[in-house]
Amino acid sequence: MMWLSCDKNNNGISIRKTGGFTIVELLVAMAISLIVMAGIFSTFKSQQDSYVVQSQVSVTQQNLRAALFMITRDIQMAGYYTDMVPGTYPFQAPGEVLDGVTIRPLMYSRNDVSGITGVKDNTDILVIIKGNDTWRELTAGEYATPGDSSAAYLNLNNLNDIDLSYVGASNHNKFGFLAKKDLNRAEIFEVDSGNNLVFPDGLIDNYSEEDIVGKVDVIIYKVDNSDPNRPTLKRKNLGTDTDYNIIAEDVDNLQFSYILNDGSEIFNLDTLSNIPKVRAVKVFILARTDNPIRGYTDPNTYQMGSYAVPSADTNDGHMRRILSATVNARNIGL
Repeated sequence: MMWLSCDKNNNGISIRKTGGFTIVELLVAMAISLIVMAGIFSTFKSQQDSYVVQSQVSVTQQNLRAALFMITRDIQMAGYYTDMVPGTYPFQAPGEVLDGVTIRPLMYSRNDVSGITGVKDNTDILVIIKGNDTWRELTAGEYATPGDSSAAYLNLNNLNDIDLSYVGASNHNKFGFLAKKDLNRAEIFEVDSGNNLVFPDGLIDNYSEEDIVGKVDVIIYKVDNSDPNRPTLKRKNLGTDTDYNIIAEDVDNLQFSYILNDGSEIFNLDTLSNIPKVRAVKVFILARTDNPIRGYTDPNTYQMGSYAVPSADTNDGHMRRILSATVNARNIGL
């Protein structure tokens, strides 16, 4: 850079050079800086996007594992203390998806449901019936006999931790079971709003001191689509819960198939004669990331038992994971 200055000795003008940058040099430096900063930002953004994606995938996998663990545990207990029940039992559950269904108290399912309010189309519903692990022996003076319309001689509202008295706020009946002490028979009853026992099919056997009384769990699994943008896997125990509990969020689909005692596989467990023959249950759960991934197209196809998820259902930018397992129904067919 050049500066003009006056020379007092010869009254002339001299030219003096000083340090600095030219405009061109500054522009070049700025351009280089911008290029470097752009590279740094691009690297940071790429790493940030990768972190977000991996974080979402990790949450999705955790949801799948948690859901599968709970379903597995319930399937393994299906039929616990209830497998000996002869005939069928009409579970009346007002407002529930199995309202009015008559089933043998082990398991029941509906395959690829459609048009049920609050349940995502093309998903399965599974109902599991089992004796609760809280029970006690009948004491002296307690008994129930065939033909009883109610069991006035069973103490239901003073059972400490297995109180079977009706809870009106829950808007459902409590379910209980009676079992012989040698476990050669078990029968299910209901407790109505007056805390009376109801035997829909009538008791078959006599029950007295040292026989067993306890709670029955009637568990429903379904995929709730009340919020279409956030489908959730939900569970409700009709014997204890007042509402459905969220087991896992962002669950796209839930499917089951059933292995019978002859090795055949079926996909709908609504035939009464097949229910006692179940030896294992295949579980398929499909979950997706909480948010869509920018620029992501799902290249996978998902076969869940007999159901193939349409590609149109997965073309939304979400990344998906599927988890499956075969669970032995160890209390059925004993």
